[in-house]
Amino acid sequence: MAASNRRSGCGCCGIFSFGVGFLLLVLMALGVFFYFTSTNNLRKYASDSPAVLPAVETSRQLYTSARQRFGRFFANPLEQSLMLSGLEINALLTESPELKSLQRGVVAALRKNFAELNCSLPIDFPFFSGYFFNYTLYLRPSLRGENIELQIYRIDKEGKQLSDEELRQFQNFVVQPANLVFSGWNKFQLNRSIRDIQIDNGNLIISR
Repeated sequence: MAASNRRSGCGCCGIFSFGVGFLLLVLMALGVFFYFTSTNNLRKYASDSPAVLPAVETSRQLYTSARQRFGRFFANPLEQSLMLSGLEINALLTESPELKSLQRGVVAALRKNFAELNCSLPIDFPFFSGYFFNYTLYLRPSLRGENIELQIYRIDKEGKQLSDEELRQFQNFVVQPANLVFSGWNKFQLNRSIRDIQIDNGNLIISR
């Protein structure tokens, strides 16, 4: 019984690694990607003012409910599935203390079978501040066996789509390493591993 209790845990590691971890990777990825592609011309990828993000309706009650279900799923291998609506995803983005640096800077919209992440993230690099990364990322999460694949297939900068070459560079430098990290994390979960993840009719569905 004691061993079982230790395995169940509180679910916080799962929440941070899977949900919060990916959003933090997006934040770091934007900086790393644009730094390596054109350090001297970084300003052409940034904006000198924040973008106006879509309005988000949320509440503490909605956040608490979503957080409890999220934590319970990752803590308890007997929980077979988790479904989160777009409103619940945004409640987690807005209210999670781990995401304090991202709050109000990322808004998610779950479409029929893909997610749209609207970002307006302040840049706080040494000797380079007062700018913002205003981007929209379009992605489809999926699994191949135990390997998590976060397919970012389009990126817009203030309404203008990045070129195919820029998108390929982002995929090579950011998406593929992120997939390796999340796939390794998923395999390490053993009987709590995720077997399927998809977006269906505006809901994120994760299952074992």
